Amino acid sequence: MVKVGTSIAALGYEGAEDVDLALDQSEQMIFSLSQQRSTDGVADIKAVLMDTFERIENLYETKVEEPESPPQDLRTWMQC
Repeated sequence: MVKVGTSIAALGYEGAEDVDLALDQSEQMIFSLSQQRSTDGVADIKAVLMDTFERIENLYETKVEEPESPPQDLRTWMQC
């Protein structure tokens, strides 16, 4: 986002004679950035849920107990 903002600012400082062209370029950069944002971090919910349920089933089958909490003295815990 900073890179796009810097590029747009540079267009303004360059003193482009064709203001409409500079605006079009700026809009294209912003649109491109917004398209990247909308697809980042998207995952197939079915795959995520399947993995989650498999993990829950494995934990249930092995009857994993809760992990021990760290001791009150952090220095002792860090030396373990």
